[in-house]
Amino acid sequence: MEIVREKIKITPDVLVALSGSSYVDWAAFCSEEPPPFVPEKVMKDLKNGKTSEWFNSYSKNKVKDEDDHMTYCGSACFYSVPEGVRRIKANRVVYRIKVSDQRSISLWNETTLKHDQKQAQPFILVISQANNFLNLCREYKLLPNYIPNSPIEKDGTGLLVLDTAVYTLAQMYMYLCAARYVQEYPMCAWTAAELAKKYGMNFYLALAWAHSTRAVSMGHTLLELSGAYGKNIDKNGINEVSIDISHAIALAKFAKNPHKYHSGLVTDPKSGVAFGFQLHLRDIASKVFGVSVSGRPCDSCSYVKDAVVKTQDLFDEDIVAAVMAETDAESKKHFDAFKKKQITYVDEIKRGPVVIAKKKVGRPRKIKIMEAN
Repeated sequence: MEIVREKIKITPDVLVALSGSSYVDWAAFCSEEPPPFVPEKVMKDLKNGKTSEWFNSYSKNKVKDEDDHMTYCGSACFYSVPEGVRRIKANRVVYRIKVSDQRSISLWNETTLKHDQKQAQPFILVISQANNFLNLCREYKLLPNYIPNSPIEKDGTGLLVLDTAVYTLAQMYMYLCAARYVQEYPMCAWTAAELAKKYGMNFYLALAWAHSTRAVSMGHTLLELSGAYGKNIDKNGINEVSIDISHAIALAKFAKNPHKYHSGLVTDPKSGVAFGFQLHLRDIASKVFGVSVSGRPCDSCSYVKDAVVKTQDLFDEDIVAAVMAETDAESKKHFDAFKKKQITYVDEIKRGPVVIAKKKVGRPRKIKIMEAN
């Protein structure tokens, strides 16, 4: 049976050109206070850009450690987090997020159907959308549920404080990188938040869509999806974007039950230092779809070729169910159900005049009431 659906027309207001920064400031420290508490001296080092000596030295025998904390500022990577945590047996990690100030933002004008420069308080808009993204990350378990609502302050900075005691390496990577989007890939964060908030797209799918159109790199990200700058993002092609949903399915499963897929704790030296996050996503995708997934995706940005669907299909109930399903079998079942559908999308479904049926006038029916014994 053919299904006819009206298109959900995504407009280019989801696409905003923003600049970001890859340099991160973080600290490992010891505390008995629950997150989001950060000691004053740790915050002072972070704000002053102080980097602990051992990070700048290749000879660890010459290192003088702080008793209770160490900071690492101006790094382009979180690679040293596991070593920093273990060296002082820290139970907390704090990442000081810094959203880049924007001189202007080009926003979509519904009247002129063009992007116009928005000069009035663009930084406030960016901070607001960054908080929308981080709140969605928390809702969809890409950040811990104890992260405060809208953590980015008016100055464009915010704190992500993590209790490292029970986190695996891959889980720690997920949390740090989810928060990092608003700093390094603000275009991707803006688009994902807009798709979820304005159009009601499932957030895992929205992030995958944003990656396919807005991310120009696969470094420091959750998904191995990337599109060349400007690819499929003009106003005519925006609704014709196709993505491989196996990425979203794998991310959802890991986020909801990270210890099922990785057991190496950050605090355990035997776990090594490599986060290995994408390796787990590849493994999940291969199990769901019964195919071999190895290495980074090719130019098609695809783990599973059969799992590539168009933008309009991302709103289908079976696609959403496949992403949110608890088990691999349920995900595959819903995806197979979607594949069997014959869906035609049209710009507008013409609706005829509404006919209201007249109620029949007559004596009410007699109803026999049975009493319980």
